[in-house]
Order: sequence, then structure tokens, then C-alpha cells
Amino acid sequence: MDKTNLSVLLIEDDSGDALLLQEMLAEITSFQVNLTHVEYLNQGLQYLAENPVDLVLSDLTLRDCWGLEVLAQLSRYTVAIPVIVLTGMDNETWATEALQSGAQDYLIKGKVTGDALERAMGYAIERQRLRRDLQTQMNSLLRSESRLQAMIEHNADGMVIIDKAGLIRFVNLAAEQLFGRRAESLLNAPFGFPLVVGEKTELDILRSLGERVIAEMRVGEMDWEGQDAFLASLRDVTARKRIEEQFRLVVEASPYAIILVSNKGLMHLVNSQTEVLFGYSRQEMIGQSVEILVPDVFHAVHIREREAFLNRPVTRPMGRGRNLYGRRKDGNLVPVEIGLSSVTTTEGIFVLASVVDITERKRAEAEIIRRNRELALLNQVIAASVANQTPEVILEIACRELALTFGLSQATALLFNEDRTIVTVVAEYRAENQRAMLGTAVPVPVHSSFQQLLQFNVPLVLSGVQSDVRLAPLHGLLGRNGVTSLLLLPLRIHGHVIGNLSLEATEMRYFAPEEVNLAWSVADQVGGALAHARLSQLHQRLSTVVEQAAESVMITDTAGFIVYVNPAFERISGYSQAEAVGQNPRFLKSDQQPPEIYQDLWATISTGGVWRGRFVNKSRDGSLYVEDATITPVRNESGVIVNYVSVQRDVTRELQLEDQYRQAQKMEAVGRLAGGVAHDFNNMLVIINGYSEILLRRHLSNNDPIRKFIEEIHQAGERAAGLTRQLLAFSRKQLLQPEVLNLNEIISELEKCYCGSLARILN
Repeated sequence: MDKTNLSVLLIEDDSGDALLLQEMLAEITSFQVNLTHVEYLNQGLQYLAENPVDLVLSDLTLRDCWGLEVLAQLSRYTVAIPVIVLTGMDNETWATEALQSGAQDYLIKGKVTGDALERAMGYAIERQRLRRDLQTQMNSLLRSESRLQAMIEHNADGMVIIDKAGLIRFVNLAAEQLFGRRAESLLNAPFGFPLVVGEKTELDILRSLGERVIAEMRVGEMDWEGQDAFLASLRDVTARKRIEEQFRLVVEASPYAIILVSNKGLMHLVNSQTEVLFGYSRQEMIGQSVEILVPDVFHAVHIREREAFLNRPVTRPMGRGRNLYGRRKDGNLVPVEIGLSSVTTTEGIFVLASVVDITERKRAEAEIIRRNRELALLNQVIAASVANQTPEVILEIACRELALTFGLSQATALLFNEDRTIVTVVAEYRAENQRAMLGTAVPVPVHSSFQQLLQFNVPLVLSGVQSDVRLAPLHGLLGRNGVTSLLLLPLRIHGHVIGNLSLEATEMRYFAPEEVNLAWSVADQVGGALAHARLSQLHQRLSTVVEQAAESVMITDTAGFIVYVNPAFERISGYSQAEAVGQNPRFLKSDQQPPEIYQDLWATISTGGVWRGRFVNKSRDGSLYVEDATITPVRNESGVIVNYVSVQRDVTRELQLEDQYRQAQKMEAVGRLAGGVAHDFNNMLVIINGYSEILLRRHLSNNDPIRKFIEEIHQAGERAAGLTRQLLAFSRKQLLQPEVLNLNEIISELEKCYCGSLARILN
């Protein structure tokens, strides 16, 4: 019914009374009255049959019906419609009978006012509504009783009604099946189990054949045939208990912590792994809020997420990438991984949580991350080492990568000089606002705490560096860039500290053990790279020396086959490196030396000795050359001979010069002898030539018969003087004076001089 609109049917055969009522109804403020007026009861009944009406106002003295018969006729159509009698009959008996016949009120015409009519109409409508509601409830109650009876009779659970004396008054079919007995044998028999209203209990029922059944019982109170009684609902949970036991065994056997949580957040089931993981006993956890296992800071979030899961229970497998932590009884936090699934029960949706301790996995993951960081750093160092970078470049890379890895603004590499009295900044990494210190040299006092600090063989974490007296020589250097703490890493080559890597922080910095180990590992690798770089530099120098050496260098394997020759070998022998490598050195033999030399050579070097000797070898063009050779065995780290190195010096020219020198010495001796003889000859020739010339000039005429003989003597003396001069020239006691000669004259004179001698020799 609309509160603002009221459909009213007025049955009144007096037009004056009808008009008066219409005026009263028009003044009503509680309702918007829609009035329909008829004069006859039959008209009113027809209208009721065809139209909805909220209230009927009717007189009892109508033309076509009179008295209580009017109400009787109206009752056929107005069971749910309130009827108010408006009549001029002020008769108490009539009023009482009218109310008993169903009228809501009895009003006397001429005495009723508009307000009284309004109240009567409101009360009538409200009473009718209450009566209608009561009737509805009564009908519902009757239907409920009927349904309850049917439910009890046909319920799948066993239903047993027990009176206050504990005797069974009713059992349904399901109860008969549960007890394994007919209803006749159960009725009026003692129930035999305690009855606790409002609580759930389990019954262990023994059937007639010895079969045991587990039933879950709930007890309520009820009225049975007018007496107080108990209604026990019994549900066979034998199969469920069997499944629960199997489930319990599975849960207990699980390597994970298993927790069954109700929709209220209470723990209903935990296994032994849960006790181990969280440190609580099972009794301490069952019935408690699951939030006791959650860190305090996450309580609110956990409650929201649990409620969200229950509203939309989607299975969440392990490993969703969440960083979750559980709280142990001792307050310590443990990293965990949680899988969630929903379990629907008669008590609602439960959450089954599988929890696994991932402490070891986290530790392994952290180790993998540390290893990856270490490998990334080491790869940078190794790449620089493989690229044959200089030690300074390797140290610069190490400083940069370590500083960036640890989030530091600066890092410094320092190296000792040879006598360890000075340490120099040879490489560094600096942020843009940091001052460069490259090339700065710091004196290191001998036997000082500073020297001992720099020579420490293990990493050192130093805080408050400006107040550390051991770092006094570095205070100025560190203070310029505001260094307050540092990690000092030794750089070692073959176990000897050659310098340090200094990782520097401008604020108080805690270096975790894993960070120290990572940095130390990198420093060790840097030390190895420095050793490799130095070795590469030395190797480069040695290679340059060998390549540019004037001496021939040959390297063979232990079988004597050539694996390397230098350019000097190519120049001396005439064979190229490609022609020589793979050959045995015997291809150079000239067969100018006895086999014993080679036997002695192999006997010496194969036993680890150094052989020194001389070879006469044959070059590619067939010419011979002589070399002084030194052949040395080369051993590996185990002391095993792996190669032989031969250094050979070409002494061919030297031997030629020696021969010339010896010949010159011989000629010098002959010259000295010839000089002495020539000197004596000159003494005699002076007399011979002098006297013969005097005779020819002063004492002998041209016709003198002996003049011819004296001229022969004088010419022979001159020839002897010329020969003497030649001897003196040979002995280098007289300067050579070249002059033009007449070879015919010389031969003629020689013929005269030697013909007689040659004739005697030939004869």
C-alpha cells in the first residue's frame, strides 16, 4: 500500500451523509484519499471484485441489505481489507457484534469528527496489516512445522529425539541405518551418550556386527508433543575421518610446513615441520591466529591479503617471486616461500598454506649473486690482462669496477718502489667532484706502523681514518676528498705485497664480510694480472732482445727438432725460419767435424748440463761458416727438460782475421830479419859503390881496359842497393816512394843477375 495514496470505497445510501463524509475525507492530511461512493451493497461488492481497495466505509442500514448481513456479505471480498462501520445506530450490542464479525471500528454518524475518522482509518489499516502479518506468520509456521517434520523424516543425517529422561522417542531412517538397528528396537531405549546442547561431539558407535562407526553429533532443544526434549543430529563421518587420517599422514610426511587456516584466521591444523620451522609446539599454535607467525610490521597487510584470497580463492603456487618472511617464536625472522590453496568444508572455506624455509636457498642465491658480481669484476680484470694492458691500465679498471660495484665515489691503487720506501698512486677512480691524486708519492718510513699497515697480507677495514695514527702519512691525501673509512686490500705477486687497492668512502661505511671477500678475490686476481702483465713485459723485452740479437738463437724440442730460430740465424745460415722450423739441426752439418763432438753434445745436454763448443756449418749457398755455440737445457716447473736453447756466434770472420794476424806476425819477424840483413848489406854496399864510383870518376879513363869490369861492379852494387831498399821497405823501416819503372831494363838486369845462378841450379 502506498502511504500517500489511499483508495477508499464508501457504501452509503444517504446522500447527505455521503457528502458530509466526503468533506471530512478531503480534510485528512495523513493520506491522499481517492474516494469511490456507491449507494447499494451489490454495487460495492461488484466494485470490490473488479478494483483494488485499501479501506471500506459502510453503513449497516442499506436499501438492499441491513444489519450484520452487510458485514457477512463484505467478508467474502474483504478478508485482507479493513472495514469501518459508519452508522446512525448507536447500539452497543450491534457495535460489539460488528467488531466480532470483522469490522475494524464502529463509528456513530453525527458523533464522529474528521480527526476521529482519520485516526480510525489509520488504526484500521495498521490493525489489518498486523492481522495480515500474523496470519502470514502463522501460515509460515505451519509450513515450517510440516517441512521440519519432512526434514527430520527424510534427512540424510540421523535424527534422534530424546526426552529429558534420556530415552529415545523418535528416530528417522538415517538414524536406523547409522545404528544398524530397526526403529522398534531403538524407541524408548536409553540413548547412552552425553547430550551437550550447542556443542559438536563425536560418537563411537558399535553396531551389532561389531562394526565401528564414527558419528558427529550436534544437540539442540525442542518441544516434542508438548514436552521438552533434545534433538540430536548424527552424521556419519567415518569416511571423512578415514580421509582426514590419510590427509594427516600426508601432511605429516610433507617436507614443507603445512598450516590449515580458517576464514577467521585461526590455525586448525599444523604438521611437525611447522613446529620445527617456527619453534612453537602444536598445542601452542592450534586455535591461535596465524598472525603470530607473521612479522608485526606485516600484520595489517597479511590480514587484507588473506581476506582478499578468501573472497577470490585462486591457487597460488610456490615461487611467485615474493620476498616473504615468517616470525619464529624467539622473534627471529626466517625467509620463506608460501603456496596457497583453498579447501571448502562444511564450516566454510579454509586456506591451506605450504611454507618452506628458503634460508639456504637465499644464502645460495646471495652466493650466486656474489659470484656473478665477482665474475663480472674478474672478467674485466682478465679482459685487461688478456689484452696485454699495462699494469696501470689494469689497476685503473680494477679501481673503477670496484668503486661502482660497492657504490663508492673513489678508489686508489698504490704501488711500492723497489726498496719499499715510497708508495705512489699509479691508478685511481674519482667521482666528478673528487680531486685527482694520480702520481702522488708518499714516503714510507722504514719499520713504521704505516709500512706494516701497507704490507698487511690480508684485507683491513679502517674506520675513522683521520684519527688513525697508522695512516698519518696519508691523512693529507685522504682528507682532501673527505675519506672517513676505507677497505685496504693487499696486491700480491708470488706471496709478496707490492702495493694496495684502497676502496674509500666519504661516510662511515660498513663493509660486510661477503663484500670484503669479493673485493679480496678481485685484488688477488689483479695481483695475478699484474704478475702476468709484468711477465708479458719481460717476455716482450726478451723477445725483442732475441729477435734483435746479433747471435743466432735456435730452440729445439727434446727430440732435437727446431721450433724457433731468430732473424740472425736466417741471416747467417741463409735458411728462412719457415725452412728451418721442424728440421733437425743436422741439416747444417758440413762433415768437417768428427762424430764424437755430437755424441759429447747430446751426452751433456740430455743430463742437464750446458755444452759449449764450435761448429763448422754449411750455409744454404754451400759456403762454410764457423760458430761458437752454447746449448742449454730448459726445464719446466717440475724440473723436467722440455726444450734446448742454442746461442751461436758466427766466428768465421774472426778466425780469418786471426789467420791474417798470425801471418802478419810472421811477416813482421821476417821483416825484422830482412831489415837487419839490409842494414849490414848497406854498410858493405856503401864501400863497394863508393870506391867503384871513385875509380870510375877519378882514376879510370874511358879507354882503360879495367873500366868495363869496374862498371859491372858498380852496377851490381846499385842493384844490390835497390834490393836492400826493398828489404827495408818490407821491414817497414823505409818509406815507400812509388816511381815509374822500365820493366824491360829490370828484366834485363835480372837476367844478367840470375842467369848464372839458375844455370847452376838447373844443372
